[in-house]
Amino acid sequence: MSARSKLLAAAALLAIVSFLAGYGVASRAPSGGVETGPGAAEPADTATGPTAAIPDSVSLVQLPHLPFQGFDDLPTGEDDIARGTGELLRYLESSQAAHLEDARAAFQRLGDAGRLGPAEEALAWLADFLALPEGERAERLRDDPVLAFYVDFWSAGDFGRLKLFLTFRYGPDAQPPAPGDGEWDRFVEVLRGDGWTFTTEDPVGALEDLLVMNNPTREAREASDEHLAALALAPGQVVVDVGSGPGHFSFKFADGVGETGRVHALDIVPVYVEYLERAAGAVGVGSIEARVSEPADIGVAEGVADLVFLHSVYRVSYLGMPDEARAGFAGSIRRAMKPDGKLVIVENDPRRTDHLDDGPRIAPDLIAGQLAHYGFRLEGRHQFVPERYMLVFSPE
Repeated sequence: MSARSKLLAAAALLAIVSFLAGYGVASRAPSGGVETGPGAAEPADTATGPTAAIPDSVSLVQLPHLPFQGFDDLPTGEDDIARGTGELLRYLESSQAAHLEDARAAFQRLGDAGRLGPAEEALAWLADFLALPEGERAERLRDDPVLAFYVDFWSAGDFGRLKLFLTFRYGPDAQPPAPGDGEWDRFVEVLRGDGWTFTTEDPVGALEDLLVMNNPTREAREASDEHLAALALAPGQVVVDVGSGPGHFSFKFADGVGETGRVHALDIVPVYVEYLERAAGAVGVGSIEARVSEPADIGVAEGVADLVFLHSVYRVSYLGMPDEARAGFAGSIRRAMKPDGKLVIVENDPRRTDHLDDGPRIAPDLIAGQLAHYGFRLEGRHQFVPERYMLVFSPE
């Protein structure tokens, strides 16, 4: 389970208790639609205090899927996870094409059955890429320098990082070494090859995040470019990418605002920021400023942002932050925005489970209702893929 998923899984239980303790729950039959969110009328039969209208049995907040625990603890029907990841590791160690084809076949079966999780989806892409003729691989990387950096990161040192990830995430002893173990020095040496700092307390979780967050199949699954088009970025604008991760959207924003614009890429996880800084330097994008931020304050100057963007981030605030910290977080976003700036939030929809995703799901009305108290007005909603929605807010 990734570093963020571990935080969210623990925080979600506390958040649900807090929600039930502090909010009345109004249950209504879904006849002709239910009015929810800011401005919704309170039902007459509820207790005093704030309420959330519940139109049906769908949970307003859903916890992550449990992670795959290794070859010896396979969930029913997921033997192909072990086969795909194991055969891919054997190919990397032996270069025997038969192992690669077996891995690709296993990943294909998982995909056909709808059981391809985010990490396995990225591994399937890598397996397919490695099966391409060398000239075709080189051509694809030449046309996409950000993708080239991603492939270089995983192939460096004879695929050292990828081998470690497959071994300690999916192997029969799927427990990473700890400081003091005999394997620790070798593990760290591979992670920090080519001068990387790789500062993290959860190296396997960090590797998984880097694998998934910049997975080349994200565009097809998430319609990233459609989200970007809806933002209507213009040259010279300033974008604040809060929770940027290793930069999937940051590079797209940089293209949208051009050389005269600016992208502040912020994350609380140092490994993501290091990856993004190195990637931006490698591909020659000078408009991205990546830095480690604080959870309760994004630390951006007042009134500079045309757009503040949070993808799969606000749920961390909603589920995991104390009230005071969350108020500080929201206040720092509002201060950073221009008077006509926009706050855009993309989150997982609890009503849709079309694709496996280890992230929590949260109802949009919960976010909109909370942000109204912090001085934001909901102006629009988009849904380019079934499992995610995009909310657009303006400062009041």
